[in-house]
Amino acid sequence: MTEVSVIIPTKNEEESIGICIEKIQKVFSELQLDGEIIVADNSTDSTPEIARKLDAKVIVLDRPGYGYAYRFGLEHTSGDHIIMGDGDNTYDFDDIPRFLEPLKSGEADLVMGSRFKGKIKRGAMPWFHRYIGNPLLT
Repeated sequence: MTEVSVIIPTKNEEESIGICIEKIQKVFSELQLDGEIIVADNSTDSTPEIARKLDAKVIVLDRPGYGYAYRFGLEHTSGDHIIMGDGDNTYDFDDIPRFLEPLKSGEADLVMGSRFKGKIKRGAMPWFHRYIGNPLLT
């Protein structure tokens, strides 16, 4: 039985997808978790090939869209717990244990992280999203 599924929507993330997958695999190994990494891909670069070489399950989207990539990825999970994060290495997958702890203990049914409590790298998010969209939605 798969304990944890990690969904990563990607579109042309060849420079960072390997870093993300390796961080997740390190966490799986350190915690001795049976986990799967699902890359919901809509790329025209080498992102899917890199992900496959690192033993991630790559699913090719049948239509574009960030939200759709997550929904499509959810259809392909088998884990008891689901972690979601982007393939651009702006989410720190090393924090997966901090998310799993309250889920496994029964303290929480849902755990959400926030990049606003940390730092957002320059150019990682358009101005409108950073100062209008995300603060309103958060």
